[in-house]
Amino acid sequence: MSAMRRLYSVAIALSLVLTGCGSSGPSTSQPTASRGRSTVAFTESTVDQYAESLAAAGIGVYRPGESKPLSEVKRPAAPMRLLREQVANAALGVWAYAGLRGRDVDSLVSTPRMVDGAKPIPASLLIIAWAQTAPGAKAELAKQALGTQNWAHYQDVTFPTIVLALFAADVAPAVESTGGSGGGAQAVSGCEAVTGFIHTTIEKVFAAIGHIKIVTSSGGWFMDALTFIRNLGAAVVNFGIDKIKAIVIGGVDLALRPVISAIATVASVVAVASQILLFLQPWTGDIRPDPGIARRDASAHDGTMTLRVRAGSNQPQQWPPEIEGCARVAGVTLPSLTPKDADVTWTVFEQAPGPMVVKVSDSGPLAADSTATWRYQTLPEPPDVAEGKLMQDGIVQLSAKVHRKDLDDLHERVTSLLFQGVPTLIQQVTEPFIRSVVGPAIQRLLSPLTALRDVTILGVLPVDYHVPDDEKTAAPGTSVRPGGKVAVLPQGCPDAAAAAFGYGQREVFNHSGVQACSYIGPSKVQLVIGVSKTVSTSPRPDVENLEPVDIPGADAAWSFGGPTGPLGPEYFVDVIMGDKTLTVAGGESRERIIAITRKVLGLE
Repeated sequence: MSAMRRLYSVAIALSLVLTGCGSSGPSTSQPTASRGRSTVAFTESTVDQYAESLAAAGIGVYRPGESKPLSEVKRPAAPMRLLREQVANAALGVWAYAGLRGRDVDSLVSTPRMVDGAKPIPASLLIIAWAQTAPGAKAELAKQALGTQNWAHYQDVTFPTIVLALFAADVAPAVESTGGSGGGAQAVSGCEAVTGFIHTTIEKVFAAIGHIKIVTSSGGWFMDALTFIRNLGAAVVNFGIDKIKAIVIGGVDLALRPVISAIATVASVVAVASQILLFLQPWTGDIRPDPGIARRDASAHDGTMTLRVRAGSNQPQQWPPEIEGCARVAGVTLPSLTPKDADVTWTVFEQAPGPMVVKVSDSGPLAADSTATWRYQTLPEPPDVAEGKLMQDGIVQLSAKVHRKDLDDLHERVTSLLFQGVPTLIQQVTEPFIRSVVGPAIQRLLSPLTALRDVTILGVLPVDYHVPDDEKTAAPGTSVRPGGKVAVLPQGCPDAAAAAFGYGQREVFNHSGVQACSYIGPSKVQLVIGVSKTVSTSPRPDVENLEPVDIPGADAAWSFGGPTGPLGPEYFVDVIMGDKTLTVAGGESRERIIAITRKVLGLE
């Protein structure tokens, strides 16, 4: 690949990652989290209502050692079952928007490749697609628990733990048990009752996994999930969606086996993981903004996001008796249930419709009162914009990952006690070709279990901001600047704008379905200009040197890059204008690339 094409590929690929756009088919705009959050108090009634919802979805809820569920279970009953204390933790996670991030889910299980020559579909993306497309009460509960997040950034999505259990329960079909009652055998201790219950549940899930069927006349939920992933535009890599669809439609047994094995692997691993998480995490937290709604105007304003970690709904706070019993058997002294001195990692992963705030500082580990803070400052608006129309749909999404160091010993010993027999239960998987991939995946899950020791809590900061008064009258694909001039996206290659900066020798080529124009300037400096579909108006947080750019009237604009790329300076500018994104990239300074961008848009 020539140096010019290398820079071009970097420019367009980064633009696609930043906007969540892929080359695998039509894209759709992605949602962001709701500006509000529940203000309803979490009580024991919340838990009881959630237990009834699970029973109505075919998931039985039991007390340890009891064979009768707390509520009548809708038939056919799922092989996945939960203890009442697990449901309390599940309901608390849904209430607080807390659980695992998508990247943590993906670290638990490496999804096997479904077709040769294609990247495996990440487990987090597969579960999201199932929740958004599958019919039935389990998927609907999972969809409600996930809320509205930016699915294109699936690794940053927060998964309340119950979503994993619901996926396993829905994918593993209802199979009549060959023995044992619903709640497990009577036991001489609370820990033995829990161990027996969880082992029996996992055994039933593994037995059901061997009966997975994904093929119907229309392909079933899996076909809808594949379509969702394709339309999402999140897949910059090749997931081989079309090949997988062809295999599912064809229904040839041998060709289908890798697809079924991949789904079974994800379902079995998250079934075990959710049992661990829902048992050993009777605490969570929530993040509240102060002020409740940030406001952008011509000045910068300070604000705070406060994380408060809490445990359950009972006072005084005590560990559930089941965990206390297992801790005694394992020889573990339980720390206080109220977390403190825990490590807190803050991540901002979504700002829409553009950059809204910048971080000022954070308070570090949890304080003695189980709180931590993240301080921010709003980005000031240009004076003319600050006098424009008030918009009330701005969003900043961030998460706080909490790691309780005082629970490391508890997790290691109690998890080993509870799940030391799980690998042998894999023999309950009736299909050998499924068992051959599920077995190693379970072994990897159980050693080590570091991904299961943390909880991630989602926070949402609503932001009010302004746009120029006349922006709403602009034609699609245009943007009004102060003084009445209109910024227009280039139609074809902007040769005149490039020539104004000394660039010529135009070359036109395609990359990932996007047509782009490249030029050579003084000293062989390269310039690349391309227009692609807009999927997200928020940049990815993991790109270095990201800075907002003032492009009057644009939906959003930012620059990124650095002075020391492989070929010298490499800077990029992305400008969001309606359903189109302009990307300008070149081997010059940030200021120079911004000036070229303004010229291309007709603003200079």
